[in-house]
Amino acid sequence: MNIEIDKSIITALGTENVSIDDFLFLTIIAKRRNYTVTAPGVSLKEVENYDLLTNLGLSYLINSAYNMQPTPHNSDCLVMVGGESELEDKIFSLHEACDYVNSTAVILLENDLNDGRFIRVIEKIFETQYDFEDLLRNNIIDIRHSGGTDIKNRILFLLSKCNQSPKYLRALAIVDGDSRYPNDTTFENYPKQQETNENSDAYYCKKNGVSYYVLKKRSLENYMPDEVYDNNRDKFGEDWVNAYLTLSPQQKDYYYIAEGFYKDIPKANKEKGELEFDKLPQGVQTLFHDVSEGNYQHLLHGPNLHGSFKSEFPKFFNDPHMCKTALQNRVNHPHSADPDELIHIVEEIRQLL
Repeated sequence: MNIEIDKSIITALGTENVSIDDFLFLTIIAKRRNYTVTAPGVSLKEVENYDLLTNLGLSYLINSAYNMQPTPHNSDCLVMVGGESELEDKIFSLHEACDYVNSTAVILLENDLNDGRFIRVIEKIFETQYDFEDLLRNNIIDIRHSGGTDIKNRILFLLSKCNQSPKYLRALAIVDGDSRYPNDTTFENYPKQQETNENSDAYYCKKNGVSYYVLKKRSLENYMPDEVYDNNRDKFGEDWVNAYLTLSPQQKDYYYIAEGFYKDIPKANKEKGELEFDKLPQGVQTLFHDVSEGNYQHLLHGPNLHGSFKSEFPKFFNDPHMCKTALQNRVNHPHSADPDELIHIVEEIRQLL
């Protein structure tokens, strides 16, 4: 996080309006969390009570934490006298800034426990600046459940904890792509992902300063590397694995692993027992046009895992074959919507910090 301290704070430090205690608290928290603090164009010697700070032995601590640069840098929040009057933009009084900087950043996932395994794995493999598990242990960041369709209610709950002021929110919502094929605009959740739709989750997140990230693949399961399936044939099923591994990388981005092709067959056809390939939506047929009849039958349903799919499948993100190369191979292919997506997800999370 980049915190900018306005000159009005520096010059009034130690007066009735700007508490030295709050200033030191903000300084200590910033140092502890490796946040960047800048006070462009000012010097501590401009502080009215600079001699007092020196006598207390505090000037060295503050100087070591603050980067007194001559020009402003891009900042995530601005701390200034009178900042309490701002309710939406991230402009704070010094006292408010202490609460904001010391707050817990939140990642909203459709399933905090199961989907959280994926986030923890890519953070462990791709994050180079932070120890994500340490951040979780110290309540600097938290993974919470959104249910996919309950994002608005979750944000309302977060707002209730900060006097309904969006400027305090530090949150990122990550949702499944849900597309059944490239450029799919007809799937059920498509309207919720459009910022231009005032009733959408995307619009509501933007309105309240919450980052909203839509996965490029259909769901988190589609990021599982081939090596994991190949080395767990006894658990996923030999026939299913063999058929799945014949799919192209792009087809693997959109195949619904939990329920197979059955998921995309219209309800009316399912009720009649019509499960043939030509009953799939045209976009799905086009993408999977070269799947043989035999492989289609094996992939009609998802893998036959023991127990609940939603609880058992994410455990494989901790498989020994889950490594940086395998994950990169899963996202980096000629038809990938974003070959560097895993790095971009890590960067989205890093922005919260």
